[in-house]
Amino acid sequence: MLLMACGGSSTGPGHPAASLDSLTFRPELDTAREMLRRGDIEGVERIAQQVLRDSKGAPALRKQRMQARSLQGQVYQWRAELDSALLMHEEVLRMAEASLDTFWIGAAWINIGVARDLQGDYAGAMQAGYSAMRWKELLGDRLSMARVLHNLSALQWRRDSTEQALALLQRSLAIKRELDTPALASGLNGLGVLLIDLGRMDTAIAVLRESLLLEDSLNSGATRENMGSNLGLAFERAGMLDSAAHHYRQGLYDARQHGNQEVAIRCLYGLGDVRRAQGRYAEARTFLDSSLVLAQRIGSLEDEKEAHLSLVQL
Repeated sequence: MLLMACGGSSTGPGHPAASLDSLTFRPELDTAREMLRRGDIEGVERIAQQVLRDSKGAPALRKQRMQARSLQGQVYQWRAELDSALLMHEEVLRMAEASLDTFWIGAAWINIGVARDLQGDYAGAMQAGYSAMRWKELLGDRLSMARVLHNLSALQWRRDSTEQALALLQRSLAIKRELDTPALASGLNGLGVLLIDLGRMDTAIAVLRESLLLEDSLNSGATRENMGSNLGLAFERAGMLDSAAHHYRQGLYDARQHGNQEVAIRCLYGLGDVRRAQGRYAEARTFLDSSLVLAQRIGSLEDEKEAHLSLVQL
């Protein structure tokens, strides 16, 4: 679980100070957020670096610099460069605290929680998540609260607190249905994961298919690899191995297209488990070895653990 072509800027360090205001770089940053939603990571990084370069030495552009750093941190997350992502988000937090910017303090804590979660630091991720929730509740920022609730739900699930996870996710989904339809697909994907854990495979498959349709219609399939991977798992748990392999392969293809290495790893060891169950051991070993190498390369302890467990079973 789980979980944002632009031309040059018209404003840079050499322009008069009076021209630097809240609208400077706004079109570029809005474009970058939309690119992130679509999975255009190279485009996001290009804009973030441009804003950081052109706003250097301009105190009036503090908010723009924090947003650009936040975007760069999310680029690092997509690339599984997790230490760099965490450093970038912590820098945003320091900038926000120095200026008493309550919105960006909360936003930074959300991103720090995600980065720590990806590193396997679940205690740190939980602490960051509750810090984010306090700030977002103070601001009445319900859209951000929905994201925090989703992240906390995933952490509770990893701690085997399934009922708590389900309650948090239902709160998140209620807000998204009202205020944030584009984010609803990721919420339904999370619900599908919980239903798999509860053993309700038919319902999980139906929810995940709805999630995939929404992702394709609303977000141009920017994160469809998550739904593909989870559909593979649901079909695998249901004993429908050919369907499981189909969705794992599709998820792997999408993950590689979007540079999402975490999901690629999960699809690889999912395919390995399916081939093992089918008695195709040589193929299984190839998939599992690949998943372990990639998990070690990006430093994902959770995925490394899962790859080892699958190799033990093989």
